[in-house]
Amino acid sequence: MTTTMGSLGSSPLRPALPAGPARSPERIVLALDPTPTSNAALRWTVERARRSRVVVDVLTVLKPDPVLGDVVIEEVMLNGERVLHHAADALRSVLDDDAFRTLLSWGSPAREILDASEDADLLVVGTGNANRTPVFHHPSMAVRLTTVGRTDLAVIPEDWQASAIPARVVAGISGGVDDRVTIAAAAREAERLGARLELLHSWNRASFAAAMGSELAMDFTLYEDAHRKILDAAVEEASEHYPELEVGGILSDVAVSRVLREAAEGAALLVVGSHGTTAFDRFFVGSTSHDVVAAPVCPTLIVRSRTRRSVEVPRRPRNDS
Repeated sequence: MTTTMGSLGSSPLRPALPAGPARSPERIVLALDPTPTSNAALRWTVERARRSRVVVDVLTVLKPDPVLGDVVIEEVMLNGERVLHHAADALRSVLDDDAFRTLLSWGSPAREILDASEDADLLVVGTGNANRTPVFHHPSMAVRLTTVGRTDLAVIPEDWQASAIPARVVAGISGGVDDRVTIAAAAREAERLGARLELLHSWNRASFAAAMGSELAMDFTLYEDAHRKILDAAVEEASEHYPELEVGGILSDVAVSRVLREAAEGAALLVVGSHGTTAFDRFFVGSTSHDVVAAPVCPTLIVRSRTRRSVEVPRRPRNDS
């Protein structure tokens, strides 16, 4: 893994929506259940509300028991209400009462979460240990929401705590046209956190060698240089368009899921793009993002490629004096 600063230009990074004081507050759907895993997602959302204008819908989903039915319905409802009351108390410390609401729903957790977040800017869920059986914070739920959802998704590991260490935001880029959406979202997050932005690009030497033949018979210098130019161009453009941010680059020749996890250790946020909605896209998202979403090493933001976005940070003129 190497670190680089950019020197080449590319197609410009353009905002998906105009930015500025008139931009609407970010609408967050926070999905909680009666397990400790939810606490990290709630804490993360409270911290986000401290730093920016948000409105929050807190959702908990009650799943009917097909065996016990009405026998346990009262207890289930009480547990759901406790979750919502706890969340309301926490959000009330940073938001006015009219900036959040609590929602109690019955049915399939995945379907209810997806329906509730359809028009939101961000869906926030926690994820826990795969050996536990939470209602909808099992790692498989985070992967499913990543694969089929259409709203930006923040997956918060259960051990997350706010940190006073200087923050880093790591963003994975592929070299495709949708990188501008990922970079714009990551830049906004870096500005929100006062963090350094690190763009990571991996070209996976081992997979390339397996596809093309014996590694011993190949000179990888040209391929590595080509991928370095992709990274340099992205860093150069990000530095130009977000002059208040410190921007760096990381080039790697190992599997992308592995290097993303390594680079994100200790980071405030990992940002990964999710491009398209075809069957191939869903397979690609699942194969490259499974590890970072199912067992995140830090809060992980899955960014969707869509035209309705509010990811752009306000432009500030570069100070050349």
